[in-house]
Amino acid sequence: MSSGVQRTMYGQFLASGALQSILTVGFKPRIVRLYNQTSGIQLEWQESFPDATGKKTAANGAVTFAAVNGITQLEKGFSLGTDSINTAAQIIHYSATE
Repeated sequence: MSSGVQRTMYGQFLASGALQSILTVGFKPRIVRLYNQTSGIQLEWQESFPDATGKKTAANGAVTFAAVNGITQLEKGFSLGTDSINTAAQIIHYSATE
């Protein structure tokens, strides 16, 4: 917590299907959680995970580890690779915690 206070930012974005950066968070998150409102897929990244990865939960509850094309921490937000949660024209909700 660089600010001394734990912050959480919530938002949403339109998935592109391609690598995209979400820089509206305003801080370097320690935890990022994504939810695709169409598919029900969830993807979570924690600072102990490698870049471009995440714990993925399918709509049916099956849990896997996305070893590539997942979430990467950025200085003012995060990026999302081409994982299946990132389906073009679908809305993804996020929470990012410092």
